[in-house]
Amino acid sequence: MPSARTSSRLIWLFLVIVAVLVAATVAAVVVASVALAQRPTALAKIVVVWSGASPQEVDQVVSHPLLTSLSDQQVTVTEVSSISGEGECTIYLRSGAGVSGAQLLAAIRQAVENTLPQLPADADPPRVSLLPSGAGIPVVKVEQVARARVVFDRQRLDELGISLSDAARLLETALGDDSGKGRETVSPDIVLTHRQGVAVKLSDVAAIHTDRTPNYVIRRAKSAHRKAQTPRN
Repeated sequence: MPSARTSSRLIWLFLVIVAVLVAATVAAVVVASVALAQRPTALAKIVVVWSGASPQEVDQVVSHPLLTSLSDQQVTVTEVSSISGEGECTIYLRSGAGVSGAQLLAAIRQAVENTLPQLPADADPPRVSLLPSGAGIPVVKVEQVARARVVFDRQRLDELGISLSDAARLLETALGDDSGKGRETVSPDIVLTHRQGVAVKLSDVAAIHTDRTPNYVIRRAKSAHRKAQTPRN
C-alpha cells in the first residue's frame, strides 16, 4: 500500500495539474475576449430628407419608425444614434464585433424596405451607406431656436369665403416655399388675396406665434444584445 507521504504527493500533484488547467482555460477565454473586442466594427448611416419638416416632425414621423424597424433586425449593434434636424434625419449604427459591413448593410436595407410604407410620401428615399473604417459619430450642438407658427382663424376665413386649405396654399404661394415652416418670422402684412378690391393680409385671418424649440432631436442607445434596441428620448 502507498505510504501517507506518497498519497500526499499524488494529491498535491493532482491539485497542481487542476490549477494549471484552470489557469490555461481562463487565459484562453481572456485572450479570445480581447481578440474579439479588438476586431474592427462597421459604421453605417441612413439619411432621409423631408424638406420643410421641423426636427420634431422628422423625429416622430421618420426617425422613430426607422428605429423601430431596425430593432427587429437580428444583427448585433452596439451603438445607435439618430439626429433629427430641420428637414433631415441621419441615423448611425455601429455593428458589434464579428459583424461585417455587408451584414450590417443588409440588415439596414431590410429595415428600410419594411419602413417605406410608413414614411411621408414627399420625403426623399432613404440613402444607406457604409462609412470608412475608424469614422466616428458626429457631435451636434443642440440649441433653442425661434420658429414662427401661423394659426388661421377659421371663422374669419369662413366670413371671407376662404377654405383652410386655400389659405394654406395662398400663404405658401406668397412665401414662395413652405407655408412658413422653419422660419423665424413671418410678416403679418403678407397679402394672401383680394376681396372686392381690398387686400386680405395674413394678419386679417391668422395669428402668428413664435415658439422656441430645439434645432435637433437626438436619440442614442448602446446595446450588446442581438437586436438593435430602439433608443428613447
